[in-house]
Amino acid sequence: QPGEYPVALLRGSGDPFAQLRREGAVYGYGVLTEEKHRETVHTMQPWLEVYATSRGLKPGAPINAQEMYFTNFFISKTAWWLSEAVQHFLGAVERTGHIYDHRWGDAPIQSATLNFFAAPEEVVLVTVDYTHLSTQNEIKNGTEVAFVQEKKRLNALSTVEAQLSEVMGSTFEFTFTNLLAPCLVGNYFQIKGAPFDEEPAATRAMKHEMADRLSLPWKDVDKYAPWELAQAIQFDLNHAEGPLPRDTVVGLDRMAAFVRLALRRERREPENKEYSKEKSESKNNRWCFAFGRSKRS
Repeated sequence: QPGEYPVALLRGSGDPFAQLRREGAVYGYGVLTEEKHRETVHTMQPWLEVYATSRGLKPGAPINAQEMYFTNFFISKTAWWLSEAVQHFLGAVERTGHIYDHRWGDAPIQSATLNFFAAPEEVVLVTVDYTHLSTQNEIKNGTEVAFVQEKKRLNALSTVEAQLSEVMGSTFEFTFTNLLAPCLVGNYFQIKGAPFDEEPAATRAMKHEMADRLSLPWKDVDKYAPWELAQAIQFDLNHAEGPLPRDTVVGLDRMAAFVRLALRRERREPENKEYSKEKSESKNNRWCFAFGRSKRS
């Protein structure tokens, strides 16, 4: 059902893999869209132009870092990505460090790779209708249309989330992501200096880990916020599914995951009707301090 999963496939026009084989294609996409992250476009465009010139490449279309295939749905021939030229290009992209510095994402990187090394007829539109929930994209017949939600269900969900927020206190998610998450990740992966019970120490250790493993200058890793570091260490460096939930876990499921990690138990609704926001926030504050929240004057 739409809304239950990060990507919900609604309708297709047949077997997309058979289509790729039939048309001799290496890549099938659901929609061509725009890269809206300005820093990505402004830094990637000149780099691509220099790379193409230095290698004598003749792209299938004019280089345009602002145009990309939406990668929340695509199919591809994996062997094509293992060719020497493609691997050399992807290695060059990684060595720039701009995946981390300027948020060069998978979609613009894939799109540039295809433009450089695939013939235009090898990239085909796969007609499929789907909903991408986390970013609220609705794709129909290769075009993005207005995102329509199930109002009744979402209104009910919003009410429950509002009630939970009232119970937990508005600072809970901020506290978890910026204070506890660095300690959890640092201890989980046994980063040098573990175990950590204070966020500043865990954050410093993760910055050193990023700098050492990726050969990045300190000025670059020092820009990362605690939550960004924790995610990068878990997902990008260690390719692990825990301890933190992925960004595709949203709403009540995300809050429950945070509570489980923080309290090492399932979230329970308060049974005492006199349980108040003030009491909850007081408990959360004591818990934050115990895990190394910065001392207050």
